[in-house]
Amino acid sequence: MSVMSDTSVAESGTRLQNFLDRAGLRGFPWKSATILYTISWSWLFIAGDLNVLDEPLYWRTYEIFRNQGFAPWVNFLFTDFFDFIFPRYSEFVFLAHFAVGLCSFAIISSLKLLERSQINFFSLIVLIAPFNTARVSSMTIVYTFGLLAFAIAWVLLIRAESKVVKSLALLLFFISFATHSLVFFYVIPLLHACSISEPKNLNASILWCRKNLILFLPPFMYVGLRAALWTNGPNYHDVNFEKLLNGFKFLIPTIAAGSIVFICRRSPRFRNLLGIRTFLIGLFASSIGSLAYLIMGFYRADLSFFRTFAVTFLGRSAWLSRHQLLQAFGFALILVGFVQLVSVLSTGVAKFLKVSAIGFCVFFAVCFGFEYVVDSQKQDRIIDALENKSDLVISRNYIFVDHVATLNARGRPYKLTTYSIWLHQAKYRGDRKNLLNNFTPWNVSADCEEMKDGTLVLIKGPKTHWDALKNWVSDGDMGFEVTVDDTPGACKPEMVTREKISGAIPILFYFTGDKG
Repeated sequence: MSVMSDTSVAESGTRLQNFLDRAGLRGFPWKSATILYTISWSWLFIAGDLNVLDEPLYWRTYEIFRNQGFAPWVNFLFTDFFDFIFPRYSEFVFLAHFAVGLCSFAIISSLKLLERSQINFFSLIVLIAPFNTARVSSMTIVYTFGLLAFAIAWVLLIRAESKVVKSLALLLFFISFATHSLVFFYVIPLLHACSISEPKNLNASILWCRKNLILFLPPFMYVGLRAALWTNGPNYHDVNFEKLLNGFKFLIPTIAAGSIVFICRRSPRFRNLLGIRTFLIGLFASSIGSLAYLIMGFYRADLSFFRTFAVTFLGRSAWLSRHQLLQAFGFALILVGFVQLVSVLSTGVAKFLKVSAIGFCVFFAVCFGFEYVVDSQKQDRIIDALENKSDLVISRNYIFVDHVATLNARGRPYKLTTYSIWLHQAKYRGDRKNLLNNFTPWNVSADCEEMKDGTLVLIKGPKTHWDALKNWVSDGDMGFEVTVDDTPGACKPEMVTREKISGAIPILFYFTGDKG
């Protein structure tokens, strides 16, 4: 019996190793990746519940959204798919982004660009870099789904040999383009696929392109179908010559860096400059990942780009961190390249930099996560207070006055639609069918001069994140107090604060409550 058991275990182990080999995952740092990723992003399970309804309900209510150039399957993602995973959206996001990290490992391993320890470092940074903390919101469901489809397609493209599997890869790429930044980022997998063939010169690269012309079709098919079938009028995805020029001006230095890598890739002297090639490839990937947002004007092609990038990455940027969906890839390569360069001078300093980079990523991911946890408990207390009002009426006016807006995650302002959804949740909490399908905007305001007659919802609480943490540890509650007052004239103009929260790094003000 023991022999059979041992044989069975051996065969099972062999099958597992064969699968890992085919998937390109042999050598993945499972233990360290799982621990660090869980520490960095497990807050999604605590904070996600109250941040997932806004966009799907808004989508179903306002038909105008569907006429703005979105692919047909975006409607599926915000309706049937969301209904299927709700209320397990956080688990979906957590697992999807971990799967993207796995794909990143398989992708970079196939390049033979880095040593094993460098590949592991790259993969860890991709997993834990605190980009796109907005993933907690369902508004990013298209981003998460698109990135996952794109990453899987990339692995299939470079590792599969059968035409059927490669066709599946092209289909997944096409589906992922509903996240429009991926249309531009597709150039990276194309260059990767070309580099695997190891063309010896420019003519060989051109010949490869001619033989693999089908690989160039998905982005053009997507853009063509969108223009012909999915756009009924002007929308915020419209592109003109000025917008294109803004983006491509920024790409000039990046293209120059990429050209240097291509021209000098076989030079022994260039190869011996450890880190230069990796650093430049990372810079190129990061720039391509920003291209869509340059073209659409979120970034400007001047020095202000760096300030906007820094605020979006680490500052009070509300949900805008979703615009850095693709930055983890380039950021990780830039870090790996920099560490390689430093290792030439001192291996000790290089190791310190690796540990510091991992610590930096985990620290910011956890801190931002705590912001969302605080924000989540604040919303929960608001909904509880509203739920205790048994006479919630959709025709009534509701005025929300928030005295602790500095505790909103990433400095995000609450939208009027958010107030409506709180009221909707309070009325239909526990009623899944009505919660998802019967949303109607309520009469809400954040200003009692604008809406003078209505029910006041006054939100108070701890002044700082530090106070909220102390309250949470000592009492199990962060100390938010919400008063719902039906008394006529309960809202006084002096109650309403109109101070704006700046784009400064919120962590600097956890202890002071400063608006920046």
